[in-house]
Amino acid sequence: MTLVGLGGMLEGYHMHAAGSEVTLWIVLFVVGAIGWSWAFVFCAAAAVRNRVLENLGVRKREPRTDAAALADELRSLRAQVAEMRETASSFDLSFDQALDRLDRRVKCVEEQQPRQIQVGRG
Repeated sequence: MTLVGLGGMLEGYHMHAAGSEVTLWIVLFVVGAIGWSWAFVFCAAAAVRNRVLENLGVRKREPRTDAAALADELRSLRAQVAEMRETASSFDLSFDQALDRLDRRVKCVEEQQPRQIQVGRG
C-alpha cells in the first residue's frame, strides 16, 4: 500500500469519525436532556411533598419555651403515668383473681377425682 492509498483511507476515516462525533454529541444531548428532566421532576415532587407535610403539621414544630406551657405539659404527662399505673394495677388484680379462681377449680376437680374413681370401682 502506498502513502497516497493510506492517506485516502485516513481521509475516509476522518469523514466517518466526524459523523460519529455528531452522533455522539446528539446522544449526549439526548441523555443530558432526559437526565435534567428527571432531576426537575424529582425536585418538583420533593417540593410538593414538603408543602403537604407542612400543611399536615408533620414537620418539626418549634419547641415551646413558655414556662407555663412546659408546666402544663408536665402535669399532663404525670396524669398519663398515673392512669397507666392504675390500669396496670387493675390488670394485675384481675389476673390474680383469675389465677385464684383457676386454683380453686383445680382443687375442686382434684377432690372429686378420687370419689369418681371409687364410684367406678364399686
